[in-house]
Amino acid sequence: MLARGLYFNPMEVDIACTVGSPMGAKLAAAFKKCIGGESVLNVEEVGATERKRWGKKPKRCPTTEQIMGRMNKGMEGDWCVLYQLGWIDETGKENEAIMTADMASLSTDVTASLSEEAINSCAAERMEKIKKKLAKKFRKCADNYSEEELNQLEEMGQKIQAYKCFKAMFHNSCQQKVKEEIVAFFKAQASTPAPTTAAPTGAPTGGVTA
Repeated sequence: MLARGLYFNPMEVDIACTVGSPMGAKLAAAFKKCIGGESVLNVEEVGATERKRWGKKPKRCPTTEQIMGRMNKGMEGDWCVLYQLGWIDETGKENEAIMTADMASLSTDVTASLSEEAINSCAAERMEKIKKKLAKKFRKCADNYSEEELNQLEEMGQKIQAYKCFKAMFHNSCQQKVKEEIVAFFKAQASTPAPTTAAPTGAPTGGVTA
C-alpha cells in the first residue's frame, strides 16, 4: 500500500477500511471463504487479465457461449465474494437493497467517489476500448451473431466492467482512507509527551551522607 516500508495487500486494505462496520465483518468472512484473496482482488492486474482473456486472434469465430466464457475468465473469486456478501444470487442477479445497506454502513470518505454516474462513466469508457479490440479481432465474425446475442454480450460486458470500475474505485478510496488514518495515528503518537518515571519511594534525593 505505502510506497516504501509498510505494505498492505489490497485485501488487507479493504478489510482495514471497513473494520467496525456491518459490511466489514461480511467482507472479511467473504474473503476468507473465497480466497483467492490478494490475487483475486488485485486491481493492478486488471489490464493484464484483460490481455490474457482475449489472447491471440482466433482462427474460427467463437460462439456467444465461448465469448461469455472468456469474459468470465478469472472472475470466479470476484463472483464468490459478491455472492457471500449477498450482493448477487446464484444466477448473478443483483440485490440492490443489500448492496445499498452495506455501502450506507461505511464512512462517506469511502463512498463519496462511488457514485452511479462515475461507475457507469468508467464502465462505458472500458467497454468502448474493449469493443474496438474485439471489432478488430473478430471483424469477420460480426454477421454470425443475432441482435439478441449481441445485446446479451453487451449487457454482460457492461456488468463486468461496472463491477471492475467499482472494485478499483472502492479500493482506491479505501487506500487513501487507511493511509490517512495511519499517518494521523503516528502524528498523534509523535505529539504525545513521553511519560516521566517517578523516583522510587524512599530513594535518596540529596548527596551522600556519612
